[in-house]
Amino acid sequence: MRPLRGLVIFGLVAIGALPLAGCSSDHSSDQDADVEEEADAAGDAGNDSPDVSPDARPDVPLDVPPDAPDGDGPRDAREVEFDPGDIPCPDPDAGYDADAPGVWMFFNVGTTLMMGQFVGNAAGGFRLAAREDWNAATTAEIPLDTCVVDGPATPIHECEPGCTPGTTDCCAPEQQCVQDTDGDGNPIAGSGVCHTTRTALDVGPFTAEGFATPQTFAFNAAQSGAYLSTGDGTMPPEEIIYDSDYTFSGNGDPAQGLGRFAGWLHLAPEITLTSPEPVFPGGGAIPQINIDPTAALPLAWTGGDPSCTRLMSINLAGATLSGGGGSVSCNVRDDGEFTIPAEDVSSITFGNYSFLNVLTLRRDAVGTACGEGLSRAEVNSQVVVLMNVGKTRPPADAGTDAGDGGEETTDAVEDASDGDAAEPDGGSDAGE
Repeated sequence: MRPLRGLVIFGLVAIGALPLAGCSSDHSSDQDADVEEEADAAGDAGNDSPDVSPDARPDVPLDVPPDAPDGDGPRDAREVEFDPGDIPCPDPDAGYDADAPGVWMFFNVGTTLMMGQFVGNAAGGFRLAAREDWNAATTAEIPLDTCVVDGPATPIHECEPGCTPGTTDCCAPEQQCVQDTDGDGNPIAGSGVCHTTRTALDVGPFTAEGFATPQTFAFNAAQSGAYLSTGDGTMPPEEIIYDSDYTFSGNGDPAQGLGRFAGWLHLAPEITLTSPEPVFPGGGAIPQINIDPTAALPLAWTGGDPSCTRLMSINLAGATLSGGGGSVSCNVRDDGEFTIPAEDVSSITFGNYSFLNVLTLRRDAVGTACGEGLSRAEVNSQVVVLMNVGKTRPPADAGTDAGDGGEETTDAVEDASDGDAAEPDGGSDAGE
């Protein structure tokens, strides 16, 4: 099957793999206070797709390897320590210096399995650092092994309730106030954020190892100055090695403000959803799972970490032909199983067409980078699986689904893979 092409990932929002003090088989949503205090980890609430805006990524610590424990907690089993040699590392406690901002960089390696097709990506980039690079993303914290109903995203405000274009009381002199607009092009109140206009830097090529064959990344003017080793940033599956370390290094260009640099990241194991078992409606090529939208949803997947030093982000989202149907995000131990409670599943309005509803499983990891003149870096990886979701039975008040334009709600689910008429019980009895 041909992979999806033409996707350039200019950095992705990542969640750091946080250490835990132990692993329990109890995955109920009512975690005791000790567990919540132990790992009150941040989830990727409602954000399951690549973030193509480099200004909207979270802060990344640069002096501690991923999965480094606090106190006497367990270390990730890889026992990896990144040694940059005599290359200086940015001070994670230093703030923005307008007189010497330094260089900001990102490097990302990731894979996505979507609608049965593999998409791999690897990309980097460099710019002069700006004030907003020091703004941590504001995401809701989700207690460990807990799900929350997603709300609207919170902008990163330099002042509250957000800047106003044409005023000077919020943004720095070199920044401009940028507001979101509604469908009619009108500014949305409270959405203003301060933004610095910058161009991508060409600091010369760099090499990356850890792929099946070493890759050379170079400035690509046709892709907004992203650093790519392929024409569009996609990476063929045969080049991706899961559960493996990747390193990168380059000589930089002192004339552009960056000298020698080096970094490291880890790509998590591949994810295969094993329960519910994916089926292929109508013998098509696009897999889906079938769920009861009123019941708890037990999930199981491969590659779980027995030591539980890694986390998994789970998102279940529904939509109708008339718009969004809500979503739930969960922050869980990546030990191979979790159950989304019935009250969370039933809070979502699922459409009658499986391609409208999506389950996302996501493993994120944060790497590190050091460099001469480097003041900020965002190095991360992700392994993502997106699965279409069909309904195996109607809601209790079956009748008409107003969200789907008044269509009758039945046990049938339309086959999104080939457009054929749906069969009962989610559109397929394959694999039962």
